[in-house]
Amino acid sequence: MQNLCKTFKYKGYTAYVFYENPFHYTVICNGREICHSTSITKAEEKFKVLIDSGLKISCREL
Repeated sequence: MQNLCKTFKYKGYTAYVFYENPFHYTVICNGREICHSTSITKAEEKFKVLIDSGLKISCREL
């Protein structure tokens, strides 16, 4: 089970960091899993690096 632990905005995107266990955090944006990390801070940093490197995240179609 995932629990929301942080929401942040970056360059027009709203991202959500979910806690899965003490060493696994997942960033979700526009309904898509973007990256994983071992801490909230590292997960947010990874997301920002991906966006800065040119990743475009489209909305997931239902």
